[in-house]
Formats: sequence, C-alpha cells, structure tokens
Amino acid sequence: MTKIPRRRFLKGAAAAGYLTGSLTAATERIAILIAPADALGTASPVRWAADEVRRAVLEKGGTCAVVSSAGEAGDFEAAVIVTRSAD
Repeated sequence: MTKIPRRRFLKGAAAAGYLTGSLTAATERIAILIAPADALGTASPVRWAADEVRRAVLEKGGTCAVVSSAGEAGDFEAAVIVTRSAD
C-alpha cells in the first residue's frame, strides 16, 4: 500500500471534486474508514484532513461519514480508507 502525505490526499480529494467541484450521483455517499486501533487514524493531522473532506462533501450536498468499518458505513458509493501500511 502506498503512503499518501496529507497534502497529496487533500489535492487528490480536490481533483476528485470533493473539495472544489460538484459531486455526481456516483459519489454522493462517501465513507471515510479509519481503523480505531490504528495510531495513524487518531493522529490530529489525519483527523483534520478527514474532517475537511467530510465537511466539503456535506457542503456539496453529498453525505459523508467517518466510520471504523465498512459495515458501520452502510451503503456508500466511494470510500477513503485510512490505514498504516503493513510493512
């Protein structure tokens, strides 16, 4: 798994339309999965970035939830999975 720095994560989210453009029907329900046992997910910069993406999606009229598992997310159309790579 490739590590993605926070700045590149936000640039990718912007390019996908989550931060700047309008959402399409295919991306209106987004889940941000952060494993609670993963120290990476509890780091302040990561939580900040996830909240920025969630806020931007909500402002565009989509729905977005930060969850700890796919089951908790329910029915979603796109997902951002935050995890530390298994080296």
